[in-house]
Amino acid sequence: MSTFFIFLLTVVVLGTPTQVVHSVEPEPPSMVVLESAEPPSMVVLEDVSLLCNCYAYAKSKIPELQNTSKITPNTDIEVGTVAIFKYPSGVKHYAIVKSVSKESFVVDESNYKRCVQKDRTVSIDDKYLLGFYKILV
Repeated sequence: MSTFFIFLLTVVVLGTPTQVVHSVEPEPPSMVVLESAEPPSMVVLEDVSLLCNCYAYAKSKIPELQNTSKITPNTDIEVGTVAIFKYPSGVKHYAIVKSVSKESFVVDESNYKRCVQKDRTVSIDDKYLLGFYKILV
């Protein structure tokens, strides 16, 4: 005769208490039922296509931005320009300059770390920095 054990666990999922009812036989579990007293909290994320693509993110901030093949260094550093980086793998990275100081500048960027948008301080002499791009009117 098979004996069933029922375990009630309280698990916190996104801050919402959730009851997990797990029916376990001596063999592998035959059924798992999740029940929640209230719906889980929703976390609103920005459009993943923007977070996971530095060019798409920059274009969302500067709609007039040209195609990547046309984004080449054409100006000195200033707020609002696009910083262009090229990494050893050959991949280019684009970020918007937010502020400039004597030895560094701050960029607003996405996908420097996979699918994450944040500000980053970059050294003026960063070895991967190709230069800066400005839309010419």
